[in-house]
Amino acid sequence: MLLVELMTKDECSLCEKAKEIILSTRRVHPFDFREVDIRSNSRLYQRYKEKIPVVRIEGEDAFKYKLSERALIRKLVRAEKRSGQSSSNAVHDPSSERE
Repeated sequence: MLLVELMTKDECSLCEKAKEIILSTRRVHPFDFREVDIRSNSRLYQRYKEKIPVVRIEGEDAFKYKLSERALIRKLVRAEKRSGQSSSNAVHDPSSERE
């Protein structure tokens, strides 16, 4: 299963909104989720301090500041195809076929 990470810190309203979208998407398109407080690691803090929230899929930055459920599903489907994985409960997103 793919891993989606949310790079975040306390008192970040955009981070809270991103988390809501991620958890909502996870209900219809399963994936592993991990929330990472950037202040827990100085390297992460230096990399992301002014850029959060950042959403990473399988270790690669996928979104910065904002995302939508539709865009997240599209990127998850692409990542699954690249990795040979498939979510049996995934919702088919026909828009992903046009890009």
